[in-house]
Amino acid sequence: MNFLKALIKPISLALIVFALAIACTPQPIKTNTDVASNSNATSTISTAASKKFSDKQVVVDFTDKVVIPTYQKFTSKTKDLKAAVDILAKDPSEPNLKAAQDAWIEARVYWEQSESFTIGPAKSLGADAAIDTWPLDKGDIAKILNSNDKLTPESIQKLQESQKGYHAIEFILFGANGKKAIADFTPREFEYVQALATVLDGDANKLLTAWVKGVDDKAPYRDSFATAGNNPIYPSLPDAVQEMIEGIIDSTTEVAEKKIGEPFKKKDPASIESQYALANPINDFRNNILCVKNVYFGGIENHAAGKSGLSAYIAKVNPSLDARVEKEIQAALDAIAQIPAPFSTAIADPTAAPKIKAAIEAVTTVKETFEKEIKPLIVT
Repeated sequence: MNFLKALIKPISLALIVFALAIACTPQPIKTNTDVASNSNATSTISTAASKKFSDKQVVVDFTDKVVIPTYQKFTSKTKDLKAAVDILAKDPSEPNLKAAQDAWIEARVYWEQSESFTIGPAKSLGADAAIDTWPLDKGDIAKILNSNDKLTPESIQKLQESQKGYHAIEFILFGANGKKAIADFTPREFEYVQALATVLDGDANKLLTAWVKGVDDKAPYRDSFATAGNNPIYPSLPDAVQEMIEGIIDSTTEVAEKKIGEPFKKKDPASIESQYALANPINDFRNNILCVKNVYFGGIENHAAGKSGLSAYIAKVNPSLDARVEKEIQAALDAIAQIPAPFSTAIADPTAAPKIKAAIEAVTTVKETFEKEIKPLIVT
């Protein structure tokens, strides 16, 4: 024990001396540059952590310059289709049949240009399903035509979605092989297609009304979307913009994988949506991508007239990304335009294969850019 005490004492003294030496050693002086550097780093981290999407103009442009104008054009064309079908039923002739078929194709344009925003009323009212369910139930349509059931707008509304809407009208107007002649029609078909066109026009108008005036005692959906961040439907602004971006991702996925990719892979015309109007499928592809363009640029008319919508925001935070998105969307449109028509023939044509693959790749590129680069700038 005495030995330990004798040993500990000099060790303790040595430790004290060492500690004093360290304390007295001059330390590097922290310069203003060092302080500024640390301050900037802290500021950058703080800014990144607190940064949140807050550009309300994006949702206002989307509702007022894209959704509502598109639905207004849509209802104008469904009205024209209804009128053309009524004329055809009253005066069956080849010119009137051609006019009704053309009216169907024109009415299809603005519906396909709304594919990236089948949200809100399009879902809650069942409008999306009633207007554009695919595949068509041809067997059940045959049963309807062969029955004695009344064919009125009221009875049509009660049918399954696969027995009405765009594709039921298409099937009757164009025929199973896309080459229907006026002599092929029955009185029952005229009756059916008139009721179908009336219901389609009614569904289109109800969808527009839901956005601008409100239906079923609900406020206009336009107000909910345009005031995102201040209502229970969209508690935050990013919630609404995320829905816009998800719509783009969903529609580009559908075009690349389902509308183009699946029939091309299977070499099966029966898997093509809108297969009865033989010239139409490529129109649908193009209009779906035009919808993406409209949503991104925040307008449906002249996209070169100044930045607006989502594009305006992306141009502020990442100008090179905005420029690339514009090029990628145009590249997708250009690639689709190169697919030979009719698409039902092109899918089995080896010489068309490279062009179809190029279109799939171009649309997929757009999808991946929104998914991996645009979305993260909004959703944090």
